[in-house]
Amino acid sequence: MQEPTSELRQLTSQVFSTWQTGELPFLKAVEQIKTLLQDPMAKDHPANQGHIQYILGYLHFQHGHYNASLEHGKQARAHFESAENTRYMTRCDIFLGEAYRQKGDFIRARDYFRIAHEEAARLGETVLQAIAYTNEGQLNLSLEGYSSARECLEKAIQLVAQFPADYSPTGRSELLCETYHALAVIHLHDQLFEKAWETAKQSLNLAESINHLRTVGHANRTMGEVLMALEHPPQEPDESLSINPDFYFKASIEAFKEAANEGEMARTMHIHARSLAKRGQRVLAARKLKQATMIFVKLGMLDDVAKTTETQNGIF
Repeated sequence: MQEPTSELRQLTSQVFSTWQTGELPFLKAVEQIKTLLQDPMAKDHPANQGHIQYILGYLHFQHGHYNASLEHGKQARAHFESAENTRYMTRCDIFLGEAYRQKGDFIRARDYFRIAHEEAARLGETVLQAIAYTNEGQLNLSLEGYSSARECLEKAIQLVAQFPADYSPTGRSELLCETYHALAVIHLHDQLFEKAWETAKQSLNLAESINHLRTVGHANRTMGEVLMALEHPPQEPDESLSINPDFYFKASIEAFKEAANEGEMARTMHIHARSLAKRGQRVLAARKLKQATMIFVKLGMLDDVAKTTETQNGIF
């Protein structure tokens, strides 16, 4: 079995970190990672080639370029298979499943998540199991399978508690943030409004502590969605927290816009449109729905196209 070398991982980590903090633009980050494919350390070294392709896929994924992320993810998996590295192949399976989920191809996504579950359990990899359960929980939520989604997300939280002591605190917080914002939506469905509010606040606090744009965008969108569902604003002792859903939807859109993630930005526009329509602002809602639909069509996010159409029919 071959592993990516520590030298290569250090180089990719430096580029990734400067991109994540916003110091390095996306296109320059992609260019710098791509140059590593020609580096002597990558030649005749499938694990290093796989690692480079995986990072390229992840960069594209974070910007909502799901077709490009799938292409790089498949190349990464093929290289890790040549390197006989099952652990990294499993990481690729989780990544590919999540990219398919974002595109709305839920059948393929579930297949990849199930394969990843089995391999991660066999390898005793609690981190990979937790990520797979979080992603499958969000898949079930997309399909309105609230009970199965809750079960997956609760398993993920249990597994996070078993993470190795030396696991990245940022990585732990990012995963919990994803889990909590999905659980908040489930609590809304179950009409557990106080629980939804508290869980959404947990997600937002974690997002603000790690300050990753995609995570901040998700957490703010969930706060807006929770407030949209409440008949009466919560009695919030923390005066720094707004109880205006528009505040959070705008913060979410700004975060995704800064991250150049059009797909997630459009998803926030869709939910914001529903909130505006509920409050009688139908013209503005119609405008946002039109913008969101155009983005979904452009990116090939077919499930989201169907959902915005359904919303539009329901409102107008």
